[in-house]
Formats: sequence, structure tokens, C-alpha cells
Amino acid sequence: MFKFEDVKVSDNYVIREARRNDCEQIREMIKDLAEVLGVSQDQIKLDAKTLEVHGFDTTPPAFKCLVVEYTNHRTNLNNGFDGNQNNNSTLVGYAFFFFTFSSWCGRELFLEDFYIEKEHQSKGIGSKLFDSIVEIAVKTDCSNLAFLVIDGNPVNAFYKRRGAVNQTKEDKFHYYLIEHEQLNKLQQKNKINGK
Repeated sequence: MFKFEDVKVSDNYVIREARRNDCEQIREMIKDLAEVLGVSQDQIKLDAKTLEVHGFDTTPPAFKCLVVEYTNHRTNLNNGFDGNQNNNSTLVGYAFFFFTFSSWCGRELFLEDFYIEKEHQSKGIGSKLFDSIVEIAVKTDCSNLAFLVIDGNPVNAFYKRRGAVNQTKEDKFHYYLIEHEQLNKLQQKNKINGK
């Protein structure tokens, strides 16, 4: 089984696996990403507790997540250097992913979310985070890395530079979704019809 090792991007940034106590900050970044994409906050149904349960209390976990931890190293000065260090760490990015299986290709890694806070972009952090996802996909023997991108999102260029193919254009695949409420209706209809 592949074990991800922390990636030190610089003195201030480290990419690491998410921990249970990160779930609240991850939830906040999920909301931030939705806002950037113009998605209503009402559509975000997930809370930190659900992340904890499905990411840390189930075997196997329903998802995996890498986070970018930023540490602001400040030295306290009190009439000169007193040797005390204050480390203020916070999460500034994440990659939310899970494994799927294709009847055509085998094991796949699906990248659900990829986000770096705006003030931490253009520092090579996103590239390192994406490289980390690629490493996981390769080392866990995935046939491919799949993800969805909202039309017009500037990150499209980032992915294309890395060789991503837009299957909607190239292969004419369309992505469909049946939401929870409709799933319940379908199930109830099947019960009524004796199925």
C-alpha cells in the first residue's frame, strides 16, 4: 500500500495528507471554492462531521485528501532577539480525491476538488499539489486521472498544459447526475411498482 510522504514546497508550505482535525478548515475551503466557481452556498450539504466520518471512521475511507499547510514563522522581538518562535499554521489549499474502477481501464483516481487560496496562487504550490496527485495515481497503479472542470474556469489551461484531454469535446462523453431527492423518488416508484 502506497504511503504519501509530506512534500516541503518551501520553508512556509508543506503538502501532507489530511488529518481528522483538518476537517473544519477543509469544509471552509470547500465553501470558498464554491464561491469562486459561482455556486450557491445552499448547494453545499457537507459538514465537517460528515467529512470526519467518511474520511477517517470508515474502512476503506470514502475519500482521500491532501492539504497545503502554510506556516508563518515569526520571531518575537522583545528589546532584541529573545529566541522565541511563534508558528502560526493554517491550511491554504487542498486536493480531494477518491479511487474508482472503470470497466474499460481498471483503477482510476478521480480528483473531486483542487483548490489553492488566491493569495497563495502563482507560487508553484498548485503545481506541486497536482504533481503529488499524479504521483499517487502512478504509485497506486491507476490507469488514469479524471476530473471535472466548470466551463470557463481558468484552471482549464493549467490542466491542458499537463496533457489533460477534454472528453466532452474529444469523445463526446456527457456527465449525468441523479441527485438524492430524485434517487428517493425512483426508489419509491420501484417499491410501488413491486420491483
